[in-house]
Amino acid sequence: MTIDPVHPKRDVSRITSLSFPTIWREQRAGRFPPWQQLSAGRVGLRQSALAEWLNGRRDWRAGTEA
Repeated sequence: MTIDPVHPKRDVSRITSLSFPTIWREQRAGRFPPWQQLSAGRVGLRQSALAEWLNGRRDWRAGTEA
């Protein structure tokens, strides 16, 4: 079994070097993966989704690989 760790919001911003408002705009435009709800007040992003975005291989609006 492979573990796909979840990066908290702060780490995603640091890894991508994007600000939170920029990430939000990119998510609205479908160019960045959506947050995964971790608890009532916490969101994060799976390592695999972040890796796909960093490699530019996915159209997040369609929900499939480009």
